[in-house]
Amino acid sequence: MASLASCRGDAEPPPDATPTPTPTTPAATATPAASPTVSATAAATATAESTPTPSADDIATIRALVATYWAAFNDWDADRALLMLEPAYRASEEELIRHDIGRLEQFGVKLDVSEETPPTLNDDGDYETYVAMVTPIDTLRLCMGFRRIDGEWWIVFSGVVVE
Repeated sequence: MASLASCRGDAEPPPDATPTPTPTTPAATATPAASPTVSATAAATATAESTPTPSADDIATIRALVATYWAAFNDWDADRALLMLEPAYRASEEELIRHDIGRLEQFGVKLDVSEETPPTLNDDGDYETYVAMVTPIDTLRLCMGFRRIDGEWWIVFSGVVVE
């Protein structure tokens, strides 16, 4: 499995899959949970909290975050989706996510997202999971990265894996 670093291009990618960051697009139908709230200042100064082996609670929390994030896309709710992104990542991706969700709404598209791999700790100390996203024209494989900062879980990366 590729590490989050290789998904971002920070490390040499495996020969069989080269992930490339692209717009995020969604699909779970789970009921949204409360979104994490941390100030940009706190997030910028905090360090990631990680453990060598993901706990059952960590895995469940990350899975719920994934479901809630993609449910926000399917509800065409960019504001709710953006609240789940780590503040620096949110700042870099906001325009693209708003555009993508606007296009989904414009064409009445709902996405179907399912987990391919359970959340695992990568070499960077973040957690990652791979999901399959079915769109009206394609099935994409995404790598998503997560980090716990000051006790709150955040999405720190999401990108299409190009195989």
